[in-house]
Amino acid sequence: MQIGLYIHIPFCVSKCPYCDFNSVDGADQATMGRYLDALCAEVDALSQLPAVRDRAISTVFVGGGTPTIYGGDALGRLLEAGRQSLSIDPGAEITVEANPGTVSQEKLCRLRDAGYNRLSIGVQSLQARILERLGRKHSVEQGIAAVQNARVAGFENINVDMIHSVPGQSVKEWCEDLRQVVSLVPQHVSAYSLTIEAETQFGKWSRGGSLTAVAEETDAIMFEKTHCVLTEHGYQHYEISNYAVAGRECRHNLLYWNNEDWLAVGAGAHQHLDGERRWNVKSPDKYTTDIETKRDAVEGSERVSLSQRMGETMMLGLRKAQGVSMRDFGDRFGNYPMEVFRKEIDRLSLSGLVAVSEDRLALTPKGFRLANIAMMEFIN
Repeated sequence: MQIGLYIHIPFCVSKCPYCDFNSVDGADQATMGRYLDALCAEVDALSQLPAVRDRAISTVFVGGGTPTIYGGDALGRLLEAGRQSLSIDPGAEITVEANPGTVSQEKLCRLRDAGYNRLSIGVQSLQARILERLGRKHSVEQGIAAVQNARVAGFENINVDMIHSVPGQSVKEWCEDLRQVVSLVPQHVSAYSLTIEAETQFGKWSRGGSLTAVAEETDAIMFEKTHCVLTEHGYQHYEISNYAVAGRECRHNLLYWNNEDWLAVGAGAHQHLDGERRWNVKSPDKYTTDIETKRDAVEGSERVSLSQRMGETMMLGLRKAQGVSMRDFGDRFGNYPMEVFRKEIDRLSLSGLVAVSEDRLALTPKGFRLANIAMMEFIN
């Protein structure tokens, strides 16, 4: 059975005010060098786990933070460490996240030559005013150039990350962003609605009254505009916030949404393997020291019960446009969704949030707009 591999790089040039990911800025070269060594050591340690032996890695995802704060050679070394320690499938999807301000044409060529075959570029907006509001350090021109240069470097699978519902953003500005994105012809577009998280700088500004979230009605309009524009240009809406041309869906993220197994290395990384979740310490410094001293930076772990696995499979599966396959669920757990969650499904169906067919349970258009309400039925 194949599994995925997630590698977390927490370093950034600067911390964006809306970001609640495990990321830090201001790291020096020595700190980053030690951290890279620690990642390679943890990958090697994972290869010794009995549950990992004889299992092929079908996807690799290097995320952050800003992985491309490292040079192309360093990221190439990281991927080579994975190949030396683990059985990475020859046809694996190998993604690296990139910030437009940290990728030159030369670096992109080095990444492609090293074996990365999918690039996820954090463009976020193609409006200078919105980039400034988001605290992004790259320019509109750098965002466009990153996509164009990636194609020249040989990347045939490019994702562009975009954010809507930014405080102060108009529907007109978002529609212009969408028009510019489709003109760049990426294979994949991730279009996320910004959520103001409490512990971020945006959260502090919001509590202080200096930042006002976009109205729910405006957010809903932007969501609908996203669907209309991208599907009109040939993208398939395959997950709440994700669109792809046929065959270019993110295979790594589908592992998450199908509630399958993946390995994870790096500070704060969460792993799911054979019914057990485990997570590493969040501090990059402590992570590095722990790996150097004991080749292990695990902070905690838990066994996932059968009822938890079933509920999480429903919750995550409903993120996908195709929803949950009744047959696949039954084959996996020995019970069908209607046998386990009839009350929840009936309630959601009566509310118009899900549609039930012979073999599928999927969100309706209304359900996509209220996805969190629908999905939480299977967790509570």
